[in-house]
Amino acid sequence: SDVDLAVIAKQTAGFTGADLANLVNEAALLSARLGLKKGGQQQLEQSIERVIAGPEKKSRAMMSEYEKNLVSYHEAGHALCGYLLPECDPVHKVSIIPRGRAGGYTLLLPTEERTHLRQQIIMMLGGRVAEEIVLHEISTGASNDIERATSTIRRMITEWGMSDELGTITFGNNNNDQVFLGRDLGRDRNYSEAVAYSIDKEVKRLMDECHAEARRLLSENLDKLTIIAETLKERETIQADEFVALMEGRSLEDLDQKKEELLREQKGLTTQAEKTEEPTEETTVPTPFDSVTLQKEEDVPVKEKTEPQEPME
Repeated sequence: SDVDLAVIAKQTAGFTGADLANLVNEAALLSARLGLKKGGQQQLEQSIERVIAGPEKKSRAMMSEYEKNLVSYHEAGHALCGYLLPECDPVHKVSIIPRGRAGGYTLLLPTEERTHLRQQIIMMLGGRVAEEIVLHEISTGASNDIERATSTIRRMITEWGMSDELGTITFGNNNNDQVFLGRDLGRDRNYSEAVAYSIDKEVKRLMDECHAEARRLLSENLDKLTIIAETLKERETIQADEFVALMEGRSLEDLDQKKEELLREQKGLTTQAEKTEEPTEETTVPTPFDSVTLQKEEDVPVKEKTEPQEPME
């Protein structure tokens, strides 16, 4: 089997026993739909995405060329920034297939506990910056990225003391354990209007610096950005090994051949059998995009991901 349990474990941090059982069941159902005699890594990873983000939307076939171009460059911006930033987790998968509320997503594979929040913010802004550079317009697709980036920067300043301007000070008291009618949710403000103004200025400064760095990275590697986006428009999904091959300028033909051989092995077919037996009917090799879900969307539990594992929209 090609299943890498270490990779699966990194993608399922925080899963309960029931979540893992549901995951394996989904992988078995998917393998059966594809006519496979045994499942593999690809089926397990698709099941993880289904459990976390929801089933694939069938409406992707109706996506216009404009929408596909927009989503492709957006996700390419995330992925390329993640690749170029040394302290970011490695890119594991990039896709423009809609799932849940996301039009596309970029998945990272955590390798260790990282605290380089600034580089994570730069990657969050990569999708928005790619739209600005290539399409010369701004869409609403980056709203979640901007919201998360802003929240992270504000926490860096007010909770974690990561601002040179304001120093190692915690601003505001966390009153989540003392919520009652008449009290504001979240943090209880214990600082002056002047300090609040300084916090807002510092948030703006850090956001502008991260935005400028993302623009610099993508502008200097525009050729790689275009390669990723064009490949996404053609394939819809790029796996980790394919992404590295693209960044290194290698062809994807060898990887495609290996995947085809693995799929034949999972279906119980052999090269010798294909040579000695005449096929009675045309055989179509399915791809991940040919899978048809048999469950209703509302029956599938959706688990929210925690930072930094949440895919970039």
